[in-house]
Amino acid sequence: MDVLIISNPNSTSITQKNLAHIIPTLRNVDGIRMRSRFTQYAGHAEELARQARSQGWDAVIAIGGDGTVSEVVNGLLDVPTDDPDAQAHDILTSRTPRLGIIPTGSANVLARSLGFSGKANVAVKQLAEALSTNSTRRVSMGTWADSSPGARKDHRWFAVNVGMGIDATVIHTMEQRRAEGLSASPRRYMRIALQAWSQSKSSQPIITIRTSGARKNVNTEYVPLAFVSNTDPWTYFGPFPARIASGDGIDSGLSVFTVRHSRGWRPLGALLGLLVPPLRRGLAHESITVEAAHAVRLEARSPMEFQVDGEYKGEYSSIDLRFIPDAMEIFTPLG
Repeated sequence: MDVLIISNPNSTSITQKNLAHIIPTLRNVDGIRMRSRFTQYAGHAEELARQARSQGWDAVIAIGGDGTVSEVVNGLLDVPTDDPDAQAHDILTSRTPRLGIIPTGSANVLARSLGFSGKANVAVKQLAEALSTNSTRRVSMGTWADSSPGARKDHRWFAVNVGMGIDATVIHTMEQRRAEGLSASPRRYMRIALQAWSQSKSSQPIITIRTSGARKNVNTEYVPLAFVSNTDPWTYFGPFPARIASGDGIDSGLSVFTVRHSRGWRPLGALLGLLVPPLRRGLAHESITVEAAHAVRLEARSPMEFQVDGEYKGEYSSIDLRFIPDAMEIFTPLG
């Protein structure tokens, strides 16, 4: 098996010690022929993955966080389209390298949702066993596109989640802090999130959410935020999962969460309920949840901050999201 390893040297928990353990562990897998490349700039992982596909590599292993994995997914898969039949045909007929993941980011949501440990030294052993036994599964993905009037509507893939509003603000702020040399710790994320929530209370809710294909669709206006997840959980704060969905996993559809308003403490309690289920149940009337949606549109009366797979993407006023089942084959732990 010819395997290209793509490593992000700037991911949160990657170290020389980690790499010194990871590479030999993978080399010990029978039949593996490896080449390793480091990313040098934003978008480089996508370029390397696209080259790997065109060159006929059997598998690509991403060493990094969810942002690195997202880039690799976009490099390996065909560009998404609006035509579901054409999309299904592309998936079935294309020879896409299989994906392996060794998590070295701060949340590592996709890897952990598939059963990998969040610790790289444990996850590499799980991946080595998966490579040895050819343990894979087909995993669903999401797509997003700018649907603002006059936009080119270039479609992109996402693996984990997207968000408009407070989570994008938090991620944008954290990226700025990391550029200043600070680490992306759960405590720092929480502090930034509370500051962002406090600031958002002075703004008028301006987001509209429309879903289709779900068990119970919504068309709700004037909400302050929108979280949309392809995975369960939506994210992690350290060891603690934050869940939108009821636990159907990664293949049931997109899960959507919002709060009805930002006044007082109750909507903040509903947000914290993503981490603490009893709190969420007690404040269920403060939030709106949709599960298993196949399409979602997010619209804002003025451009709002937007994030994809933990990476800040800028400000948008309209985004279309779609759920694509069985989009790619990923190595997963046994059992």
